[in-house]
Amino acid sequence: MSGKCFIGESEGPGSGRVRRNWVSVHGLKSCEGSERGTLWKNWATSVKEFKNRKCLGERHLTKRGKISEFKYITYGQTDTQIRLVKSGLVAIGLLSREHVGIYSKNRSEWVIADLAAQSHGCCSVPLYDTLGADAVTYVLNHADCVTCFTELDGLDNVMAAEAEKLRSVVVFPPRKFAATKKALEEYESKIAKYAESATRKVYRYTDIIKMGNENLISTDVESSGSDRATICYTSGTTGVPKGVVLTHNQMMSDVIHGVMWAFPMQNDDAYLSYLPLAHMYERAMITSVLTGGCSVGFFRGDVTLLLEDVALLKPTIFAGVPRLYNRIYDKIMAGVNESGYLKRKLFSWALSSKTENLRATGALTSRWDFAFKKVREALGGRVRCLTTGSAPISVRVMEFLRVAFSAPVVEGYGQTETAAAATVTLYTDQGGSGFVGVPLPCCEVKLVDVPDMNYTTNDVVDGKKVERGEICFRGTNIFNGYWKMPEKTEATIDKQGWLHSGDIGMWLPNGYLKIIDRKKNIFKLAQGEYVAPEKIENVYTTSTYIAQAFIYGNSLKPSLVGVLVPDEETVLPWCKQNGVKAKTLAEAVKSKAVRQLISDELRRTAIEGKLLGFEQAKEFHLHDELFSVENAILTPTFKLKRNEAKKKFITQIDAMYEVLDKKPKRSKL
Repeated sequence: MSGKCFIGESEGPGSGRVRRNWVSVHGLKSCEGSERGTLWKNWATSVKEFKNRKCLGERHLTKRGKISEFKYITYGQTDTQIRLVKSGLVAIGLLSREHVGIYSKNRSEWVIADLAAQSHGCCSVPLYDTLGADAVTYVLNHADCVTCFTELDGLDNVMAAEAEKLRSVVVFPPRKFAATKKALEEYESKIAKYAESATRKVYRYTDIIKMGNENLISTDVESSGSDRATICYTSGTTGVPKGVVLTHNQMMSDVIHGVMWAFPMQNDDAYLSYLPLAHMYERAMITSVLTGGCSVGFFRGDVTLLLEDVALLKPTIFAGVPRLYNRIYDKIMAGVNESGYLKRKLFSWALSSKTENLRATGALTSRWDFAFKKVREALGGRVRCLTTGSAPISVRVMEFLRVAFSAPVVEGYGQTETAAAATVTLYTDQGGSGFVGVPLPCCEVKLVDVPDMNYTTNDVVDGKKVERGEICFRGTNIFNGYWKMPEKTEATIDKQGWLHSGDIGMWLPNGYLKIIDRKKNIFKLAQGEYVAPEKIENVYTTSTYIAQAFIYGNSLKPSLVGVLVPDEETVLPWCKQNGVKAKTLAEAVKSKAVRQLISDELRRTAIEGKLLGFEQAKEFHLHDELFSVENAILTPTFKLKRNEAKKKFITQIDAMYEVLDKKPKRSKL
């Protein structure tokens, strides 16, 4: 035992020592054969224990045309609906072990449809609601879906999909808060359009419930822990998406011996679901909430209304991603900077004092808590734990969240292939940051040498031996392979069963894992240096003035260039304070003063982030529109599509290299 985890033996040359959670010294934890060993058994157990508790919540449209507070159905009522939907699906011909697609925003019916499929021994295939027609066709066809649930907005894409095995489509009704007369008429009209379709049958969601009521099935189809529970498709940053096949035991092991181990649920916990349910992060969170007998309310599908939904629901557990937390931080700090002198000074004192105390003692509360009351109220005022995942979060923002909300922030690290998390920071240890914690009880971790990048498990840094290398996972939560892609599977999982992540990590002296680089998406510059653009982008976006970054390197050139999107919420107030005439971001990016501000920020963050000279962008272009799913530069999980970004900015990239070619060789940014 050393520090935070148990250290085993090395498995051979080039392989670091295997590390486990201290509770798994004698064997990795698993849910195989337990009463919660499958998604359906887990739900059935929760219904028995929490039948009369609040379960799924939605906001409704009142008779006066207003939007109500969250109204909930109980675990027992939810179970009744699940059984009706399952029976209706069987009535239209769904067979056990077949695959069911779900193409929708988060809503109660999403969860009900998923569990209805699980109760019949079927495998669910989630699709991001932002996917276009081509991607929908690919997933439905590749995953062999026979039925697909969708919202009205997605019906055209599903009906147009060239998916040979798809024979039926179930259309969710308008959301309860949007069920106006006009919306209901549009719903009926759209379904009528496809009533005579020769390719596949279209059903209203209420049709399925009605048929289920008329043909109620009281028995369930049992699944084993090794049966397929879901095929979750990766975002596809390069090439076609890969279908990650996850079994029931893999998902439930990650939930019970992962998420719920990281922060135990309490009976009165409330959760707001807004992160996409097609992503394993949110899927694991929802499953955990339902395992613990907690309540979950669903946002209205519009991120601009998210904080209003949050304030009304008052969650006790809040799951976020760095991109959202960065925006919250920037918005709060922009508001503070625009306030009066005394308020700014008070907030600065409070923030500095609490941060210093946090670093020294790990304490989350102090006499300065009153200064952050309005910040806490932004998330409803009841949050007792925040989680972050899917991408690295900066130390500054992590510490701010802990200080401002006086609550633990738990960071998880993993992949779709690990059923969500594989390591996690400790709920009881909040004094440090910049690392991703310890292995979960269901998972073990080791590092392997990456000699091309000069990372080995026998490295010496500052005179001390450290283990560095590619992070590899093995455990009861690790997937078995990609659907219909044996070559991709073989390239990802080695013969000893280790999943190779593509991330570079190092073990800290206290046993925590720290991510230091990226093996995937690396490229060589003309002088032979390896560059990991994601690492550099994460450093640059720690600046409050830089919202997004795309770093590009031509292998025939010695330097990097970057496309940067300034943060409108901080840059425009800066312009106002500094006499720069710019009322929009489009005007700001043309300003020499703003360009100098960003240039200074690139230098500062590069120093703080310890970027090497060749890792720094030597020229940059300022863009006035955020990268997004809608403009096809981001995936649904907000990862950068590098090929698409290159295509969009190739003119600017070429222009930047022309500028660099004319500069003296040793010129700096």
